[in-house]
Amino acid sequence: MRKKKKLALLLITAALILALAVIALVFVFEGSQRADRISSYMLSLEHERPEIQQHFQDDSHGVFLPWPITLIIDPGHGGIDPGATISDFVIDDQRISMKESDITLSVAKMIKQRLENVYQDLTILLTREEDRYMSLEERVILGNSLFSDEGEKAFFISLHVEHSFDSNNSGMEILLSREITHDSPAFLLAESIVSGFNDIFGEALPFRGIQTENIYYPSRVNMPSLIVNLAFLSNVNDRALFYYNLESFAAAIVNGVKEYCKQ
Repeated sequence: MRKKKKLALLLITAALILALAVIALVFVFEGSQRADRISSYMLSLEHERPEIQQHFQDDSHGVFLPWPITLIIDPGHGGIDPGATISDFVIDDQRISMKESDITLSVAKMIKQRLENVYQDLTILLTREEDRYMSLEERVILGNSLFSDEGEKAFFISLHVEHSFDSNNSGMEILLSREITHDSPAFLLAESIVSGFNDIFGEALPFRGIQTENIYYPSRVNMPSLIVNLAFLSNVNDRALFYYNLESFAAAIVNGVKEYCKQ
């Protein structure tokens, strides 16, 4: 009798183990299928190149401004602080990664190169020209040390990339201090930059507005300052714009600065 009970128990145990193994295989298979579907979905969204037609406005070289201007461009993050990141996403049949610190530095360098080719008396300086860490305080101190207010105008533009838990959030925005008025140089430059983005991107990149907030730079640098949030790395469409049309982000800001300089 005991042998029969033991045999029955062994059979029941074996059946349970087999059932669990089958369930596990089903979950693995479904997970693999789900991953393939997600990968295919991402590829279908990101494979097509966005249609962005306009780039840098044509201008003569060596143009003189009515007054000297110093433009300090601050590429956000860097080094051990990469900022917003996204990894292992599919585009052009490849799995790639992006970092905010790389995007902002690349855009800043393109802005500097292009504007230096156009204007004789526009000084463009970067707070960092390589992938290195800088605290906010260091950036402010450097920015203030680079600017002499003897008969010059100056602006501090900090470049950033947004990231959101809601992947539907998309577009560019500009942040200003709450004390800024609509006739202030910072607000007028912000409007010109917005115009530059609208001309180049149109409906491909939504405009989220010129926001006024309590932010770090405006109260600490001795010149008009603004933060340009280029787009959302967490949004699939914005991400495709970064991948295919990074130069267009620089062109939008360059064209905005040119528009402001004509005022």
